[in-house]
Amino acid sequence: MDNDSRATPDHDAPNADVPRDMAMRRRALRVLGVAPEHEFDVERLRHAFHCRMLRHHPDANPSADAGRAAALVNEAYRLLRGRTSATGAEGGSLLLDDELTERVAGEPLDGVAGAPSYEEWIQGRFMDLSSASIWPT
Repeated sequence: MDNDSRATPDHDAPNADVPRDMAMRRRALRVLGVAPEHEFDVERLRHAFHCRMLRHHPDANPSADAGRAAALVNEAYRLLRGRTSATGAEGGSLLLDDELTERVAGEPLDGVAGAPSYEEWIQGRFMDLSSASIWPT
């Protein structure tokens, strides 16, 4: 058997999925309204997810497209938390829907009725069960 006729994997070739993964992560950050420097800040991601879902969940939003918007927010959060992969969502990903992504991403994160500010969110996460805060008064 001739060595030249065998196909060998090129280990130095760039992975074609890496740029797509990065692009999908950037889209997911835009949907949640999180700055790229906070991509791995779990509390910021949770806060952004909570605020977006307060606005787009079908129970809180009577629009016909609320279900798709909530699914988009959920997909973005799951992607950023590593619970799904960008490459595994071929074709069916809502993050590929430019119109929906831009509509959701274009809305301000603040000003949602019932949504706490990030500082209130963090303080609420650190309250103990006896209602005594670890934060100085």
